[in-house]
Amino acid sequence: MICNKCQKNKNIDEFAWKNKEQKTKSLSCKDCHKLYARNHYKQNKKKYIDKSNRQKKDTAKMIRLLRDAPCMDCKINYPFYCMEFDHREPEKKTAQFHGLYRKEKRQR
Repeated sequence: MICNKCQKNKNIDEFAWKNKEQKTKSLSCKDCHKLYARNHYKQNKKKYIDKSNRQKKDTAKMIRLLRDAPCMDCKINYPFYCMEFDHREPEKKTAQFHGLYRKEKRQR
């Protein structure tokens, strides 16, 4: 298969999947795509950093809002930094809240 960027004839394994279900490969080889991605990041680094910072702030804000509520088990108002959402024994907890929030966000 010939890469549309470097114009070299390469083995099909050197091309990433474009759509695995439809069994289509990318038109550029992995090496060319890696170079493109690296250059794109360098040219847009500020945007990537700003987006990451925005997401971190949004996550922290959401966690604080959710923690700033009475305990659902004992109904006592604790400071937000004390709340972990339940009084369960550690072996009965499925996860800490911040991990569940990030997981739910990724699934959107």
